[in-house]
Parts: sequence; C-alpha cells; structure tokens
Amino acid sequence: MESVKIGIVGLGRLGKRHAQNLRYKVVGAELKAACSIVPEELTWAEKELGVNETYKDYEEMLEKADLDAVFLVTTSSMHAEQSMMALEGGLHVFTEKPMGINLEECRKVEDAASRHDDKLFFVGFVRRFDPSYAYAKKLIDEGAIGEPFLVRSQTVDLDEYAEFQVNFVPTSGGIFLDCNVHDIDLARWFLGSEVKTVYSRVKHIKAIR
Repeated sequence: MESVKIGIVGLGRLGKRHAQNLRYKVVGAELKAACSIVPEELTWAEKELGVNETYKDYEEMLEKADLDAVFLVTTSSMHAEQSMMALEGGLHVFTEKPMGINLEECRKVEDAASRHDDKLFFVGFVRRFDPSYAYAKKLIDEGAIGEPFLVRSQTVDLDEYAEFQVNFVPTSGGIFLDCNVHDIDLARWFLGSEVKTVYSRVKHIKAIR
C-alpha cells in the first residue's frame, strides 16, 4: 500500500500527540514534514520523530514539501485560512476544531471544500470515535432507549490545562467554539438533526466575603 505523505502544522500540546500518532500508530501514514513558529518544537520533531523536513513558514511548506495531506493543529484563528490554502494546493486536509471562528470563515471553507471535492476535508471531532460515545450512538440508532429528545453534556478539563486554556482564550474564538463545539456536535450526532433554537441563561454568582 502506498503511504500518505503528511505535513503537520503546529506542535504544541495536542500537535505533539497527533504527530506521535502519525509517526508510530497510523498504518499507511508517513510524517513527511513539520511546521511550527517555535524552533524548539521543530527540534523536537527532528530528534524524537525523525522528521527531516521542518519549516517555520506554512506557505513555504506547501510550496516545497512533497505532500498528500496536512494536519492543522494550529491556533483556532488560523484554521480556516490554512485549510483553504491547502485545499487550493491540491491537498487533503485534517483540521482541529473549530473549522473557523465565525460563520463567514466556515462558509468560505465549505465553499473551498466543495470546489475540491476530490480531496478529503475533515474536522477533528474526536468524540465520534470514542468507544463510549459510539456505543451510546449505537443504542440510539437501535431504538434501545426510545426516541431521545434531550442531550445534556458537560465537559471538564484537567486542572493541569487551566493555565494553558487561559493563555489560549484570545485566539480561540471563545469557549463555545473552543470547547462547547464538541457538545454541540455530539447533540447533532445523537439526535440526528440540526439546531433550530438557541437560548442561554446567565447565572450571577455573589462573592462570599
């Protein structure tokens, strides 16, 4: 089987995990190149993963590296532009969520993916591949729990990620795009329908002195 030559963009906390999986665990994947604006991350890719082609500039990687696909694990505000650049360059694209940080960006990416429908474009909603969530979906599809009408979802990150999350907020698009997008996607998947109504409630918390 011919391998798929992949370039990964972004080697932070999650990017390193994707890179390790592509290098050691994904059959048929060849981690051909790595791109990051952080020199230490490129050094890590060279030493730990044996990646010979490293780039500080994304456009340079697209121009020079012999690739079939890119993995985008960059900051959220860059996903849309980088996705469109790769699609226009004739590459398959995996991008971490969210696809964009506003509706206009998302629609532009959808248009680009439609124009290049011979290429795979995939947004990484990891829960759809988690065995526990997949089992719940199977029970729903089999009618084992009746017809679902409500999904309650709560996401809790480990405390060790708190400092990172705070620093990431300015470019993440906000908590709904960065975190709750998983819950929204899960509800759509489980219920098999699109969102029709959205409402919110603000709870005021008084400080205890």
